[in-house]
Amino acid sequence: MNENENKKLKDSVLEKIETGKINMKPRFYFVAEVTALIVVAILTLLTSSLLVSFIIFSLIASGKLFLLGFGVRGLLTFFVLFPWSLLIVEIIFIILLEWLIKKFKFGYRSSLTRLVFVILLISIALSVVIIITPFHNILQNRAEQRNLPIIGSYYRGLRRPIPDQEIFRGVVSNVGTSSFVIDQSVDVDDNEASNSYYLIDLPPNVPSSFFPSVGDTVFVAGKLTSYDTVEAYGIQKFSTSDIQ
Repeated sequence: MNENENKKLKDSVLEKIETGKINMKPRFYFVAEVTALIVVAILTLLTSSLLVSFIIFSLIASGKLFLLGFGVRGLLTFFVLFPWSLLIVEIIFIILLEWLIKKFKFGYRSSLTRLVFVILLISIALSVVIIITPFHNILQNRAEQRNLPIIGSYYRGLRRPIPDQEIFRGVVSNVGTSSFVIDQSVDVDDNEASNSYYLIDLPPNVPSSFFPSVGDTVFVAGKLTSYDTVEAYGIQKFSTSDIQ
């Protein structure tokens, strides 16, 4: 743009200001607007990261992540039980963040794909940091003590078995030659459960070394063949860190 074009643009802007087509705003207005955008963007990013970390934590704490190792049947069950509603909320947060960043000058220099990719990377990185802290474990413990309002139900529900969806979880109370019994009431605060004890029939050809011991906390995926008998197609022990 040459000097003449700059002069024409300046004259045009001044003319619009004089005629009232453009209203002059104090500098404070722009500073406040940018500050508000930055604060909202940071809060949105933190909320997004917390949500992603909770999704990951919920899959680990509930044992649903074990389903990925139970073959095609387990994979389908994992797909059904995945917290899709939370993922939709997370997508909304990403869209909101992208819109907020576009409000800044540097946002216009980047493509939409690049912006979304950068936002996802930052959100995932923050989520990993949150996951390795005891943040969610503390909230879950408070929820199980009925000391976490509003979001407490999300945490209390993580350890709840879902018999209708072929998901069982409990502490082994008795072990036989090809089956064992789990007590769901010991490991899970599940007063709404219709049944606390289940007899778990092991899949065929399971090595004896895989058998759980009395006191182990286990995650079981299987078909409920009767009121209290489960034909398991996948079994996994929880480690100590998983159940804390």
